[in-house]
Amino acid sequence: MAHNYSDEEVEAIFRRALERQLEGEDGFEHDELIAAAREVGLGADAIERAVHEIEAERGDEAIIARLKRKSRDRWLRHLTTYLVLAGGFLAMHALGFVGVWAIWMAFGWGMGLALHTFGTLRGPTEERVATEKARLNRAARRKAVAEARREAKRRKAEESSRRSAGPRRRQGAGDELERVIEEGVALLLSAAT
Repeated sequence: MAHNYSDEEVEAIFRRALERQLEGEDGFEHDELIAAAREVGLGADAIERAVHEIEAERGDEAIIARLKRKSRDRWLRHLTTYLVLAGGFLAMHALGFVGVWAIWMAFGWGMGLALHTFGTLRGPTEERVATEKARLNRAARRKAVAEARREAKRRKAEESSRRSAGPRRRQGAGDELERVIEEGVALLLSAAT
């Protein structure tokens, strides 16, 4: 008996079959993904664009996660500092060592901490994510330039050591070249005869 399936059911069936198949595996490799896409009629260009979009989204997600972690760590340091200092001053006020300013300080600082808490819970803005991306790109460019400079220095040092090795090396290289040429000529002559 033949069944007809709607587009949604077909998608759900394929998704579930892929999930079951991949439960014991690590996923598809890039070549397997391209081959599977061709089998269902998708072009390699469309898959490549989708892969790049997914990788960019993963990059954004990693940046957002890093920013959230940094923000949470800053907030925890702020909270700890507040609790230690404000608690200490309030305890000293309770014992009569300091005046009423300790209460006002704890209240004002507490309001600042509440605003910091709101900002931390809200998460990074798009502007902050873009700024972090730009910072990471600058850092990557600086690293690449520094690596290129180190490589250029290394090559220059190698070249100068070759030049300073003197004519002995050149003579040895010349002898080697001459020997190779003689062997080549001998092979050509033997092939001609």
